[in-house]
Amino acid sequence: MFKLRALLTIVFLINSLLQGQDRTVGLLHYDSTVTEGYTLFSPMASTQTYLIDNCGEKIKEWTFNNLPGLYGRLLEDGSIIKAERRGGSFGAGGSGGGIAHQSWDGEQIWSFQYSDEKVRQHHDFEYLPNGNVLLLAWERKTLEESEALGRISSSINPNGVWFEQVVEIKPIGIDSGEIVWKWHITDHLVQDNIDTLDNFQNIAESPEKLNINYRVFNTNAPLQPGNPDWLHFNAISYHEAADLILISSRNTNEVYIIDHSTTTEEAKTGIGGNFNKGGDFLFRWGNNAVFNKDIEENRFLYNQHHVNWMNPSSTDDLTFSIFNNGLNRPGGTVSSVEILTPYVENGAFILSETGIYEPLVIETFLDTEDIGFTSPRLSSAQILDNGNFLIASGNFGEIFEVSKEGEILWLYHVPVNNIGPITQGENSTTTDIFRAEKYSENFDAFTNRDLTPLGEIELIPLPNLCLDSTSVSILEDDSFKIKIFPNPTTQIVTIEADKFINFRAEVFDFNGKQLDKINCSHQGKLNLQNLNSGIYIIKVITGNKEKMYKIVKE
Repeated sequence: MFKLRALLTIVFLINSLLQGQDRTVGLLHYDSTVTEGYTLFSPMASTQTYLIDNCGEKIKEWTFNNLPGLYGRLLEDGSIIKAERRGGSFGAGGSGGGIAHQSWDGEQIWSFQYSDEKVRQHHDFEYLPNGNVLLLAWERKTLEESEALGRISSSINPNGVWFEQVVEIKPIGIDSGEIVWKWHITDHLVQDNIDTLDNFQNIAESPEKLNINYRVFNTNAPLQPGNPDWLHFNAISYHEAADLILISSRNTNEVYIIDHSTTTEEAKTGIGGNFNKGGDFLFRWGNNAVFNKDIEENRFLYNQHHVNWMNPSSTDDLTFSIFNNGLNRPGGTVSSVEILTPYVENGAFILSETGIYEPLVIETFLDTEDIGFTSPRLSSAQILDNGNFLIASGNFGEIFEVSKEGEILWLYHVPVNNIGPITQGENSTTTDIFRAEKYSENFDAFTNRDLTPLGEIELIPLPNLCLDSTSVSILEDDSFKIKIFPNPTTQIVTIEADKFINFRAEVFDFNGKQLDKINCSHQGKLNLQNLNSGIYIIKVITGNKEKMYKIVKE
């Protein structure tokens, strides 16, 4: 149910500084057929995490000690768990370092750091049904250690090579944890350069393993060492019923499925677990050229982010989605959402006759000029129960809900940058988000919670788009001009009209509360001496005409 606002609140939102400008942040488009629920996001430049309703109003806000590293999620008990950017001796895009868990009311439940000279959590994590946490983490190896694995020596960066690992942490107390399971990519590498090493194999005949020398040199300077963040895993998703882990690697343009039912020792090998493949890849897709250079044209993914099992409670459904950023896609950068179902028969993922994994079904939802969710970095896609897409265009801080037919039902631009909430009408290029997620109204976390809307996040918001357009009347007029000075001010502010007219000046705070008013003829003065430092709104009224101005009190 959409609530009406008091006239005063509606009026003070209209600021003459914004006249002639479009909405730039907050709720930009609203259709009444949008899926009911609440959307969670964490601005990358902020320590805040927000839960908003479909009207773009804040329902809940949590404050953490550190910037995101990179995402947080709401749990069924109403608590929130989030990866944080914490100190480390090495790092790159997506750097994290630890996990923070808070109650609905913001009280610390658990905090854990996974960052030192050798390892660092990054990008994403999964919260498991047993309360444990699966982390993506870099594992830094020296030049000598990397050479011993078969890496071409001249390709190794002075900072070494940052291989990948998946670590399962069992929380202990409020600030400790126990590693109960591990998987290392270094146990599943092959190469065809040094025949004296144990991992010397025909790469094209080893789709269950990764070529340690795939694209290891600098792409801009082919004879120079490549990025130490070689694989850049950026997303992880857990399938509870099948006990499988889905991982995305941006730099190989592939996704991988591995078995979580193994022991840590089995995960080092190619034997054991429900699929009897140990920690080897059970399935890979996106860029067949990584393991077979003869089929390079058969490529589907381009710097993808966010992989997500669509029905993780069903043992019979292994369908998953991918946000495919489409960076440098042939024909131009265009993002898409891919939905695919691996081919599984008699408990095994099936290779085609050509030695590649071909999904049973592949669906592609491609961005168009009419939608505009393309993003070269970051981003996510969530398939809602009704088939609509919730898409976070991460580079641009925009969250869409789009129907299967390609109609935009909801569009929200994150109104928070590194300074905090920004003013409606302002433009900002630092509103990036890693991901967004929508939760149904019936999600257990909301049971017996106060979900009263707390107003828009942005400063000086315009009238809410959820309101019936006939319920709000906004009068704009250029027949008189007002000068307000000094601005900022420490005490007295002068309001002066360009004509000898009678007018009334009123000052409001951001809650719409009137703090003072004066009647004037041509000129008047407001004394703000007793007000706290901050931003206030001055409304100037003459007859049936009015204008709004922002004033800064120092």
